[in-house]
Amino acid sequence: VSVTPKIAVISDNDELWEILTILESMSVNYGYGYDNSHMRYTAYPDLLSQYPLIIYFNTHDISSTEKAVLNQYLANGGKLIVTGSNALANPEARLGEVVRAISSGDDINQPDLYVMNASHPIMNGPYGKFAQGYCVSDLNPDNDAVIADTAKNAVSIAKLADGKDKIIVTDNLPGTVVFWNGIAIEDWLYNPDCQAIFKNMLIWLLGSTGPSTTSDYDGAWHTTDFT
Repeated sequence: VSVTPKIAVISDNDELWEILTILESMSVNYGYGYDNSHMRYTAYPDLLSQYPLIIYFNTHDISSTEKAVLNQYLANGGKLIVTGSNALANPEARLGEVVRAISSGDDINQPDLYVMNASHPIMNGPYGKFAQGYCVSDLNPDNDAVIADTAKNAVSIAKLADGKDKIIVTDNLPGTVVFWNGIAIEDWLYNPDCQAIFKNMLIWLLGSTGPSTTSDYDGAWHTTDFT
């Protein structure tokens, strides 16, 4: 039984299908859209506005229309998680303006994540608590050389060993965008720490800790409808 609002999971090809089991294990209700590189769901504001949270795997340089639509989604209070293969390897990528990150190109051979903000709900949540400086090793090493655009109120939650950012959060748009540098699906699927961080992130963005129910049933038998 799903206990959350329906979220959107969008892949440029079909990358995110493997994480659907994680969402199902958390009873997260979702709709899945694949082949976004051709279908361009990310260019349709009326479609995106139906979902309070979108998880998006990017592999293409988004158009100016897509940039405008995604930024408007955030301006309307939407929550967005972005990851991808070389999503910001191009320093001029428009996606950088959406996730509030400054890119200087590709950044390979960086398999380690270091916690920079242990008090943030992503690092301090129901699925795990990760101390300042905690290192998660042996992740997918193909990242982009990005730093949080602090002029746009973006903050670093985790870094790579070379000082570039692994997880960037901007949460006053008035929506929220999280950028997980690199091919996050491999981090979430194959590393238990990263899967816990991902689950913390979902709980934080959904503003949910699970359902709570009450009943005033009197315990008696009834033969007609009752409240």
